[in-house]
Amino acid sequence: MPYTLKWLRNYSDLVFILATDVIVFNELIFNGYIGFLDMETQPPFVPLNFPLNLLTGISNQPPIFSIALNPGLNLVEFVFYSLFKNFGTNLFYFFYLAMYSIGVWYLVRTFTENKFLAVLSTLMALFNAGVLFDVEDSPTTLYVAPIPWFLAFYLRYRLNGDKKNLIYSFAPLTVLGIYGPPIPALMLSLISVEFYVWYRAKGAFKVRESVISMSLVLLTFTLFHINTLYLVLTRGKEYLAITNTVSNYFSSSYFIHNFNLIDIILMYITALHSNPFGNSLMLWFPQGTYLIYNSILVLFVALLTLVLVIKREVFPIFFLGLLIALASYETNYLGLFSLIRSTITVFAGVDPTEYSPLVGLALAVGIANIGGLKGALKIVGRILILLSLFLIIVGGIVLGLNFSIIWHPIKVPQDYVDAYNALYDRPGELVLVIPPALRFGMPFYDYNGSLANPNIMTPPVSFFYFSKGGQIVATVGDYNDYTKFYYCLLNQNVSEAENLSSYLDIGKVLIVKNPISPVGYIFFYNFSKMNFTSFVFDLEADVFFYRSSYSNVPGNVTFNNSNFMVITFNQNKDFSFNLTWFGLEVYPHGTNKVVLPYPGEFVIDKDYNAEAVNGTLVISSKSHLSTFIIYSNYVIANLISVAIISTYYALLLLIEVKRRIKRSLLEPFVKRVN
Repeated sequence: MPYTLKWLRNYSDLVFILATDVIVFNELIFNGYIGFLDMETQPPFVPLNFPLNLLTGISNQPPIFSIALNPGLNLVEFVFYSLFKNFGTNLFYFFYLAMYSIGVWYLVRTFTENKFLAVLSTLMALFNAGVLFDVEDSPTTLYVAPIPWFLAFYLRYRLNGDKKNLIYSFAPLTVLGIYGPPIPALMLSLISVEFYVWYRAKGAFKVRESVISMSLVLLTFTLFHINTLYLVLTRGKEYLAITNTVSNYFSSSYFIHNFNLIDIILMYITALHSNPFGNSLMLWFPQGTYLIYNSILVLFVALLTLVLVIKREVFPIFFLGLLIALASYETNYLGLFSLIRSTITVFAGVDPTEYSPLVGLALAVGIANIGGLKGALKIVGRILILLSLFLIIVGGIVLGLNFSIIWHPIKVPQDYVDAYNALYDRPGELVLVIPPALRFGMPFYDYNGSLANPNIMTPPVSFFYFSKGGQIVATVGDYNDYTKFYYCLLNQNVSEAENLSSYLDIGKVLIVKNPISPVGYIFFYNFSKMNFTSFVFDLEADVFFYRSSYSNVPGNVTFNNSNFMVITFNQNKDFSFNLTWFGLEVYPHGTNKVVLPYPGEFVIDKDYNAEAVNGTLVISSKSHLSTFIIYSNYVIANLISVAIISTYYALLLLIEVKRRIKRSLLEPFVKRVN
C-alpha cells in the first residue's frame, strides 16, 4: 500500500478534524482582507515593511519600545509574514486554530484508540460557546490554545517516564504567552497531571520526581519568557501599567464578580461581554433551542461525571474540578480565588471568559474516557454520544455561521486607499489620525447574507495605523501635547495648532470626516495590548465632540474628498527618522532640539540631554545635534527570548533528524532478523 494511503488510513480521524477546520474557518484561508473587533488581516495596499519588529517589540506607535509577552508566537507570525507577505496574517490565524484542534486530538488519543471518540472529543472542545467568545475577538485571543499540546506531552512523560516527551512538552510553552490566563492554566494543568499520577501510583508516587518535573517546566517557561522576567525585575512603567490594569480589571461594580457551577459549565462566564452563542441560538434556531441546548449540556456534564466516577477515570474530574474553582472568582470554590488574590493579585484580574475554552477541553478528555463501557453504563455511554453529537452539531452551525458573517472579505473603496497613500507618501515623519480612535466603523461594510446577528458590532478598521514608510503615528491621551493639538483642531484655533505642529514637528494629519459611532471605538491602547482605558476616564467629555466639516484648518490641505482630509505640515522639518528593527535613527536638520513621542523605556547612543515632557521626549544639546539612535534594553531582552526559543527549536529538529537517521539505518537489520 502506498505510504500516503497508509497514512490517511492510520490518521483518518485527524484528516476529518482538519477538514472540519477548513469548513468552519475557511474564511481565513480563502478570503482576502477581513477584520472584526481586535482581529484584522493586512489589506494588499498596506506594505509589511517591518516584520522583524515583531521579534524586537518595536512599534510605529507609542510606546515605540515594549516587551513582547509572547515572543514565540511572534516568531511564528514573523515566519508566516516572511513567507506569505500580506496573506501571511490569514494563514497564521488559521494555523493557530488548526494547531489547537490538533493538540486536542493528540491529547485525547492519550486516553483512547477509538477514532470515533477522538473525533467526537476534539469537536466538543472546538465547537462551543467558550471558543466562540474568544475567537470572535481574534483567533489569538484563544490564549490557552497551546495547553492541549502541553498536557499531551507532559502527561505521557509522567505516565511512561520517556524524557523525549518532557522535551517535547516544552514546545507549546514557547507559544504560551504571559497575558491573561496562560500561567494559571499552566499551573492548573501541572497540578491536574500530578494529582492523576499520584492517584494511579497507589502509594508509589515519588514526590521528588514530581517536584523536579514541575520545576523543569516552570523554569523552562521562565527561560523562554526571560524578556518578561526582565520587565518584572526592573519594574518599569510598562510593568506597573500592566499590573495595575489587570489587578483592577474587576474593581468596577459594573462587572460580574462571581460565577456558579452552572455559569461555568455552560461556558457563559461573562463580565462586560455579550453572549454571541446564546444570541445566535435565539436568533437562528427554533424557539426554545437555547433552553434545550443548555439543559442538554448540563445533563451531559452530569452523566459524564457519573460515568467517570464509576470508571475511576479521574484526570478529567481533577482538571474540571480545579478549573471550576479557578473560574468561580468570588464564589470562591475551594478557596482558590482568595488564595490567588492574597498571593499573586494580578491573576485575579484575568478575564473569566478566557477560561471557558478549558471547560470544553475537560469535556473532550471526559468523552475520550467513555470507551469500553459494559452493562448499564454502556447504555449511558450511548446516551452521552447522542447528546454530544447534538451539542457538536449545534455548536458547529453557530460557529460556522458566525464566522462566515463576520469574516467575509472586505473590498476597500478606492478613496480609502487614496487617503492612506496620501497620508504616508513621505517616509520618516510623524502623523496623527483624527478622531483619535485606533478603530472606527467602516460605512461600506455589509454583513454576509441575511443571517446577520444584530448584536454583532460593526467591524472597525485600523489599517490607517499600519504606517507605510516607517512613520510614527502619535497618540492622543493623558492630556499630552498631542491632545492639545487635537483640541486646537476641534476648536479651529489655527494659530495655536500651527505653533504646536511646528513644536511637535508633525508631518501629516488624517481627518476622518464620517466615522461611524466613533465613541464606541475610541479606546486608548499602549499597543502591546497590555493596558487600555476609555477616553471617558482620561479626557474631558468634549473629546467625543467631532466636527463633520473643517472650514478653517492650519497647514496645507493636500488631499480632500467627502470622507477624508489630509493636512500637511512642516515641509522643512527639523529632523527626519528611520524606524528600524533595532530602534529609531534620528537625523536632525541643523537644530539643537528634537521633540518625539515618548518611546517608553529607552537609551540614547549620544550624550544628549533627554527629558520627558507632556507625553513627549525632548532631546537637546547646546550645539547642533548630529545623527543619533534611540534604542531600548527591551529590544535586547526580546531578542534574547527569541534566540533561546530558536535554539530550542534547532535542538528539537536535530534530535528528530538523528532519531530518523538511526531508525532508517536500523530498519534493514530489523527486517533481516524478522
